Amino acid sequence: MKDIVRYERTIGELLDKNDALSGEVALHAKEREAWFANRQDGINSELSSLTNMVLRLSEQQGRQFDMVYRLLAQSMIGQGDRKSDTGGTTDLLLNHAMDRSAAFADTIGRIVTGRTVERTAKHRVELAEDSSIRALRGKLVQDANIATGGNIALVLEENGETGVHSLIFPVAEVSATGFRGVTLEVKPLETRALRVRIRQSDDWRNNSEVNIDLKTLRHANFETTFALGRREVAVTNLREGWVRIKIETGLEMSDAPIELELIAMGNVTARSSKRKGSGRAAFAIKTCDLLRSDGLTSSQTDEVVQEEMNDVKRTAPAIMKVDINTPSQERKRREKREAYLASGAYRKLTRFRNMHAGKRAFIIGNGPSINKQDLTLLKDEVTFVTNWFINHPQYNEIDPSYFCVSSHEMFGGWGTPEPKANQDWLQGMLARAGNAHKFFSYPFRDFLIGDGVFPEDQCDFLLFDRPKYQVDQRGDINLDLTQPMDDGYTGIVTFCLPLAHFMGITEIYLIGCDCDYGLTTPDAPKSYFYDFSKHTTKTTSHEGLTRVWAENGPVFQTYEVVRNRFLQDGIQIVNCTDGGRLEVFPRARYEDVVASKA
Repeated sequence: MKDIVRYERTIGELLDKNDALSGEVALHAKEREAWFANRQDGINSELSSLTNMVLRLSEQQGRQFDMVYRLLAQSMIGQGDRKSDTGGTTDLLLNHAMDRSAAFADTIGRIVTGRTVERTAKHRVELAEDSSIRALRGKLVQDANIATGGNIALVLEENGETGVHSLIFPVAEVSATGFRGVTLEVKPLETRALRVRIRQSDDWRNNSEVNIDLKTLRHANFETTFALGRREVAVTNLREGWVRIKIETGLEMSDAPIELELIAMGNVTARSSKRKGSGRAAFAIKTCDLLRSDGLTSSQTDEVVQEEMNDVKRTAPAIMKVDINTPSQERKRREKREAYLASGAYRKLTRFRNMHAGKRAFIIGNGPSINKQDLTLLKDEVTFVTNWFINHPQYNEIDPSYFCVSSHEMFGGWGTPEPKANQDWLQGMLARAGNAHKFFSYPFRDFLIGDGVFPEDQCDFLLFDRPKYQVDQRGDINLDLTQPMDDGYTGIVTFCLPLAHFMGITEIYLIGCDCDYGLTTPDAPKSYFYDFSKHTTKTTSHEGLTRVWAENGPVFQTYEVVRNRFLQDGIQIVNCTDGGRLEVFPRARYEDVVASKA
């Protein structure tokens, strides 16, 4: 009898162990299934992102094909009519359109083969009670006690009304096209569920949203109007009840800015955001970082190959590089940017976004070659001029659209405590440049506007100050006008080209970009379209000019960076300078381009 009892007990223990083992196997199976599903989601997400980039470029390439066909037809008509003098111009434009289409095809090929990847950057939303963030059916409260480490948290205190209770974050610095994701640190208070909604500010039909359970870390109802966007959510616990939410998704293409809305929910599976408010604090948020696309860049492997090819093809000039990477320098850049944004200067500047969408523009340098060209033909074109162009004898007849003054020497140099305008330049500007809208460096805003040097409605400001990056050293050019401008060694790169990009211009023609100061001896006069004696601001030393403008020197490397970056966005830059040393861009005859205006 004892043996039977012992046997039954043993059988029972074995059955219990079997049940436990079966449970473990089932748990591991679920974990494997979850891992596989997450991995599959990640692969699908990567494929969606890749497809997204290729389709965006293919769309631009398709436009180029349409232009190629149209110009090809015009070329055939022009060749059939011997009296036509537009055949040569049409052929030239046809070649440019085909070059641009080929550039898109090359970029698509580089993406598919992994040689080109998307470059992304983080944009931190400033959380402050006096910012543009607003509360819907509630009150926005700043709390310094709820978050540690010196962070300030924003809290939504709901009222008792029925409806949507949320915080809304307008983000002018990130467009719908450029948006790639968001990372938040939030803390549940009265509510445990949150709906995160990202949308185009002027078209709420373009949106992505997902519900998050801040206790279980589950998410539900992930929906997006952009089928090819990334669809990935990661939620993790932090200390003291804080939760990090990372969402990767996308929106349909649009240059319009986005809005982020955080909505207090009744539960994670709810479809409706409408409910009665608790009258208490719903949730808190202490950080909000948006991920945006900054275009495309070469993969690390391709950069190594390209570096080796460059070593074989040519020897790079000796360049002294100063990398801005110390904490104090980066802090200065951040502080200056915060002051710039807080001043409202960028908000005022946004009225120029896409002002000339799809149009062409001429950027005029100060090289001596423009003395051989009739610039009065540009009177009705969109034109950019820089610094000392006020010396041109036909300035009034040309009547430039935009006057860009990036040179700090016009006001006494870098970091001058008391800016003072060069009187020769200022007198010319006051007498002749009243019609041109003017763009200056932000450090001189108080002097120019506060002291009434120019009317406020004639001026806007870009953040260009030290510490700064240089385009050739970065291998990229900043086109985000909320950020400090990069130094391109010339106002054409530093101000004119980023502004033309911001205004939506798709065809850019360079004139007077000789890239040749006629350098001979340190005491020899520099070459401009005007007499050098009229250039009464300080110029770069002979040694500095010789280094920067050397054959294959930093300026030419800078223009190469600009060419590649603008082609990625479907913008063709053509050099219409009569002669000169700039061979980075395709060339065209100035008179033919002007005559080709539709």
